[in-house]
Amino acid sequence: MAQKVGIPDYAMQPAKTTRTIEAKACYDKTEFVCMGKQQQVSFRVEEDILVPDIKPDMEDILSIKADCDINPRERSVVCGEDLVNWTGNICLQVVYKGVSGEIVPLETQLPYKHQWKNVHESEADAAFTCTVTEIEPTIVNERKLRVNVTLEVRVTYCRKGAISVLTGLSDCETGSLQVKRQPVLLNCLATVCKDEMEIVESFPRRDGVVPKAILRQDYAVTENYKQITGDKIVLNGFIHVTLLYVGFDRQSAEEKEVVCQQCQRIEFTQFIPIPRSVRGREFSSDFVELWGRDFHTDIVSPLRGEQGEEISSQKEFQCSGTVETRISLFEKCRKDIVTDAFHTEKEFAFVMQPRSFETMYSSSASEISTRDVISIMNPPVSTRNYESDLFGYCTPEDVKLSCDSGRASVEGSLLWHITYRDAEGICGTVKEEVPFHSLVELEGDVNSDNVDWRIMLKSCEADFLNDSQIEVRAQLAVILCSYIEYEIVELTEPVYIEGIHRKTYPMIITSIGPGETLWDVAKRHHIPEDSIRETENGRLLIMK
Repeated sequence: MAQKVGIPDYAMQPAKTTRTIEAKACYDKTEFVCMGKQQQVSFRVEEDILVPDIKPDMEDILSIKADCDINPRERSVVCGEDLVNWTGNICLQVVYKGVSGEIVPLETQLPYKHQWKNVHESEADAAFTCTVTEIEPTIVNERKLRVNVTLEVRVTYCRKGAISVLTGLSDCETGSLQVKRQPVLLNCLATVCKDEMEIVESFPRRDGVVPKAILRQDYAVTENYKQITGDKIVLNGFIHVTLLYVGFDRQSAEEKEVVCQQCQRIEFTQFIPIPRSVRGREFSSDFVELWGRDFHTDIVSPLRGEQGEEISSQKEFQCSGTVETRISLFEKCRKDIVTDAFHTEKEFAFVMQPRSFETMYSSSASEISTRDVISIMNPPVSTRNYESDLFGYCTPEDVKLSCDSGRASVEGSLLWHITYRDAEGICGTVKEEVPFHSLVELEGDVNSDNVDWRIMLKSCEADFLNDSQIEVRAQLAVILCSYIEYEIVELTEPVYIEGIHRKTYPMIITSIGPGETLWDVAKRHHIPEDSIRETENGRLLIMK
């Protein structure tokens, strides 16, 4: 028979086994909507454009501009949908010089289509915007023009989320479950208000020039100010119209044909109702998006009196179109999140499930005004008496954003394209870069990685100062949105653990260790935090 040698008695005891029993947990579920940071994709559209038979042959491109729309602008993206399709049209405006020296406008539409790769696993409402970032024209021959247009599509997801907060256990006495709470302030999307407004406005022509035909027309819709009351939003804004047109100069003896550029600002005010379900709430921030649709300016004949004379008060340009407005309203939602828990009588365990939510924190807007003087190198003939024969347009280039201490610095340059016609009818062109810089205040501590920005050209003008110098002026709008990411830990899958036996003492004197809190001490000894008493020497007394 085998004999036990040198083995203690406790080592011969069977190992203790444990098992887990599911705890019946109660949760408080809060649903909300967060607007995440914009995502973007760029792609190119290449197309050949034929000059219509009624137009003269093409010799040189003087000006080119493209605008685009997108369809659908809003849609719901469901879970599992990998690709989102959209289509749209590019409206191209070209001003070229014909072989015989005349200035000719050309306008056409180019269709496009593309696919967006959906990156969200959950259901979300998506809003799409499309802008033209670059145009590269090439003259193939006198009857054909090739354009490469770079489009940038941005999508903003309004993601539906929910937080489940552990409130207790249905199978234990009240007070047996101790929880640690931490307040979280979420910036949630409360509602989206939409409105459309028809615009029909007349304005006068430039003094001394009778318009004959419009060569090019640009539009920018910007916000001026807004006021949010209990039941409506009052939004005031401007439509910035820039026209390039050909007309007759009545100040010259022979009524010479000239080219003019004119800027006009049209003011509008919208009264947008707030849905009844969110009226009276205090909104923390808002995000305004404005679009112009089907804008067009026509030359209208002036009214004449009984003797055939023109009535001076009559306007000669009429602008019409539709302003589309989309305003997202946000509100702060405070929620007490349970970050830790323990049971005073039983061994209790759970899974800590981290979740992250990204949402818009604040939005800011700023205006930039630039003014500079561009010199004409070796002007061929005096242009002093023909300052009407001058037009220019610019595009933002190399725009960069940096953030520091709650301020965003936006800097870049405007690439000016200026075309003029001298006293002998010879056209000349000038290209020059003009730098710009702006500082915008932002709410909260943000960096360049969590800020969206876009820049919009509102208006641009050019005028002769003398025979060899041109003054250029431009206005830009900079719109910034900052985002913040919340990380929330949810307590899931709570269980009881059986088979673990604790040692109990009627009284314990202890102290707080490095980096510990009263909660850590209470959890270690399985007692409520408010039952811990502090002694005169700074130590802790625990009575059970």
